[in-house]
Amino acid sequence: MERHLPFFPLNVVLFPNASLPLHIFEERYKLMVKRCLDSDSRFGVVLIKSGSEVGEPAEPHSVGSLARIVQINKLDDGRMLIAVQGESRFQIEEITQLRPYNGREGEDTG
Repeated sequence: MERHLPFFPLNVVLFPNASLPLHIFEERYKLMVKRCLDSDSRFGVVLIKSGSEVGEPAEPHSVGSLARIVQINKLDDGRMLIAVQGESRFQIEEITQLRPYNGREGEDTG
């Protein structure tokens, strides 16, 4: 199944069925989380191939995991502490940057 999906490049791997706590403080990722919560609460987590987690866009590996937001704690200063649960793997076919955060078109690989 092909779909558009925002993704979060990190220096960690999220495996299906695993959980991961995330501290969301960059404006672009706060916007991404808000949009995910307004829709289906899912985004991709992809291991960084080169670059860093903060600041400029990082180059991701081509396979990631679908992450479902299962808990959110909004802090007074706008930051968020969220917990995500890994679902299925996906393959990135094309990266688009239609928004301030990364997005991909790809196919779930189970």
